[in-house]
Amino acid sequence: KDLLAQGLTYEETRRRLKTAIPQEAAAIALTAPAGQHASPPQQLDLSLREALEAKDRSITALKESLAFMDVYLRTVLQEREDARTRERLLQQELDRLQPHSEEGEQDPVRPWWKRLLALP
Repeated sequence: KDLLAQGLTYEETRRRLKTAIPQEAAAIALTAPAGQHASPPQQLDLSLREALEAKDRSITALKESLAFMDVYLRTVLQEREDARTRERLLQQELDRLQPHSEEGEQDPVRPWWKRLLALP
C-alpha cells in the first residue's frame, strides 16, 4: 500500500516486493536468537502466521463492535417507536382538549372589577 501510495504502478510494486521478500527473510534469519537456525522460508512462514493472527484479532474486534452497533441501533429504533407512540397519544389528548380551548376563547373572562360589581 505504501509503495502504491508513493505513485508506483502495480507492476513496479510487484517487482519491488518480489526482491524485498528474500532480503527481509535473510534479515529475519540473521536476527534469530542464538540456537535457533530457522531457514528464511520458516521465518517468513512465522511472520505470515503472526500477521494472520493479528488480522484474526482485528476481525474478532470488528465483529464485537458490529454486535454492539446492532444492539445500539435496535435501542434507537425502539426509542423512536416509543416517541411516535407518545406523539400519537399527545395528539389525541390535544384533539380532545381543543374544543374546550375554543370555548374559552369565545367567552373571554370579564375583568375583575366587572365581576366584583356584577356587571356584564
